[in-house]
Amino acid sequence: MQSMHDNLPRLAIFDLGNVIFQFSWDHAFTHWGKVCECAAQEIQTRCTRLFFCSRECEAFERGELTPMQIYQHFCAYTELTLTFEQFVAGWDSIYDEVYDDSASIIRHVRSRIPVVAFTNTNALHNLV
Repeated sequence: MQSMHDNLPRLAIFDLGNVIFQFSWDHAFTHWGKVCECAAQEIQTRCTRLFFCSRECEAFERGELTPMQIYQHFCAYTELTLTFEQFVAGWDSIYDEVYDDSASIIRHVRSRIPVVAFTNTNALHNLV
């Protein structure tokens, strides 16, 4: 005889970014804009057109470049003058609040089955 628990999933998997918590690159653009005395919109334009779609950015996401190397490419592509620390602070500023609904669902589910989370993080995402 099959029990009711046989039909339950054995594991719940959640993505972190924009599922469990909010994130926005706008925070980074604002941070870098203040540091460089440049409009956040201008930084967003530079990043979107030149940096985020670059081979170097893709290589960094695959773990093929170090944080220092991606920082150097970032400054070269965007023509911004930042210290490495200012760059990292902006990069890590993208994280925002946890979604209340997601937190509630996770608390409910984890009392019944194991819960795990994943994300496409990289070496600069210190806060995840």
